[in-house]
Amino acid sequence: MAKRYMEIFAGDLSRYRRWRTKTMLRDLKLWSDTLADKWPDTHPRGAGFDSWKTPVAGSLVNLPHSSRHTQRRYIELVLRAAVNMRNHKPDTAQGARVAAILTLPKLFDSGVHIFFDESYWQRFAERHHQDDLWIPLPPSRSLLKSYGLRVPEGFEARGYRTYWRDDTFDPPYEKTREVWIYSEVL
Repeated sequence: MAKRYMEIFAGDLSRYRRWRTKTMLRDLKLWSDTLADKWPDTHPRGAGFDSWKTPVAGSLVNLPHSSRHTQRRYIELVLRAAVNMRNHKPDTAQGARVAAILTLPKLFDSGVHIFFDESYWQRFAERHHQDDLWIPLPPSRSLLKSYGLRVPEGFEARGYRTYWRDDTFDPPYEKTREVWIYSEVL
């Protein structure tokens, strides 16, 4: 399919990328506006939460293919989806907590989450195992401030530096990243 569009754009790669970015951001805006229609009817089994990942390609928001402007717009739309979910919360889910969880360096891993179990929510970021460690970032650090954005009204921000290791691989797989949680204040 991409080849067909490349032919339409006569091999102009930069024009194709602009068109593709514009199309995906339009689709993401539609997702952020309509996600609130997808509130689950029943509480999930197991972990006590539901989550929705964004319907975009990783290359749209992950470096080196993404611009800072595109990343800013992506962050805005994920937060907008979380605010819409909170604003359209059904009466049966008033105790549920809505959160937008943004990750760096791969913004593509971000999404909107609903925590139905308050005890699970309280334990969610409390990870102290040597292979799964979340270290709180100082309050002076702010992902949104670095993009010129503000925390939505009725939400609070928490940032973490995370480390994850899986020894079942040879060599072991390790991943470090930042996780920013923008959660509804109940």
